[in-house]
Amino acid sequence: MGRKGERNDPRASPSMTRQEPYVQAIVDLLGGMNIPEITAVREVQEGRKV
Repeated sequence: MGRKGERNDPRASPSMTRQEPYVQAIVDLLGGMNIPEITAVREVQEGRKV
């Protein structure tokens, strides 16, 4: 579960709920953290891409 101090962490759940185990399972089924779609989202979250 997310903590208030992690709200600005792009890797933290935006809703600060217990989604992490489910998200990781879905990501694994999709092909892992390095698939192009997830890489693109992470670049946007890190401010490297608009």
